[in-house]
Amino acid sequence: MAISYENLMKFIGQKVKDVYGREVGFLVHVYTEVDGTVTGVEVAYGNSFATLEPSRLSLINDLLVILPDWKADSTKSIIQMEKIRKRQRALEELYAKQEIPKSSYDDMKRKLDSEMVKIREDYAKIKSKLKTRLNEVEDQITHIDRAMIAVKMSYIAAELTESAYKGSIEILRQAKESYITEKDDIRKTMEKLDLSDRDSGLDLKGAGSLTNGSEASAKPDLSRAELPTPIPVKVLSTQ
Repeated sequence: MAISYENLMKFIGQKVKDVYGREVGFLVHVYTEVDGTVTGVEVAYGNSFATLEPSRLSLINDLLVILPDWKADSTKSIIQMEKIRKRQRALEELYAKQEIPKSSYDDMKRKLDSEMVKIREDYAKIKSKLKTRLNEVEDQITHIDRAMIAVKMSYIAAELTESAYKGSIEILRQAKESYITEKDDIRKTMEKLDLSDRDSGLDLKGAGSLTNGSEASAKPDLSRAELPTPIPVKVLSTQ
């Protein structure tokens, strides 16, 4: 559900976090159309700035959080595929009840199948993005584990005070926890995409053979009786 301009304005100048609890930056501006429709927000990341789409924003327990781009794209594509699938089922039901002519059915089916093909192409791109992000997250977890080992070694070697040790370990622990949560979320999303793709109900292999199939069925089926009878040949001995 889109967040209204009035709700977003409450968070101007405040820190915003991502859905995994990591601090992202500050919300500095909300872009809108004349009618008040939100078109994007400006977020300050340290000394850099970025404009995010409204689909990247969510309200959780009255707190504004930012969704990673892979999560926003995945959610959008899954919703679109489900909508197309429902329309396909509705179309098949109407045709089965003979409530629409075949010409209209064929036309609408082609359009829906074409839209489904585009969505499945988007799925392939999103899956690639998810795999890339999953590798990045796993690398971060490995990096954090190494840092935690180094901090513990320094503490045991009396190179760090207890307060410094506890502070460092807590920061690393929270960071690792957030990345593990994101890792699990990515895997669940990949499974959801695979399941949705399998249930799409579109046979891509058969989509391009509709014409050939109709042409093949139109060809006459010659029976054996209609085939020319071979002429018998007798071989004469020359001896």
